[in-house]
Amino acid sequence: MTAMNDTEKSIQAARQLLAGRFCGVLATQSLDLPGYPFGSLVPYSLDHQGRPLLLLSHLAKHTRNLEMDPRCSLTLVEQGGGDSQQLARLCCLGRITPSVELHAKEIERHFRYFPQSRPYYEQLNFHFYQLETERYYWWVVLAPPAGSTAGDSHTQNAFP
Repeated sequence: MTAMNDTEKSIQAARQLLAGRFCGVLATQSLDLPGYPFGSLVPYSLDHQGRPLLLLSHLAKHTRNLEMDPRCSLTLVEQGGGDSQQLARLCCLGRITPSVELHAKEIERHFRYFPQSRPYYEQLNFHFYQLETERYYWWVVLAPPAGSTAGDSHTQNAFP
């Protein structure tokens, strides 16, 4: 078995962050103040293709913003204390699309992670949306030397 290089390690760390964080900041284009971002803390799960899956209310500002302009970003930060600049971060830029052909397994998987959201879906007309990521930006610290703040920053259209 071949050892992973630093780029492969950082890709693996970014994937792990996406697959394990389940909460991030969704930034949309504000309708109220055109040209300004609007950020909302949102939970997410992953669909069968590894895309973020969000359960959103049609009444929420971020959903109304997305209906006018589906371009957005979802930013994730590694959980931890201390220097926040030393935590792994991932920003997924893309477009939100309504999930029209969602598998029952994906819906149930979402509710396993977020059981309190089931009534929102069943009774309050919340809908699932998928983030079609066009570009990933991530920053991961890979064992920097003592006292160093060196990290590894990457941009990629897709995870290989």
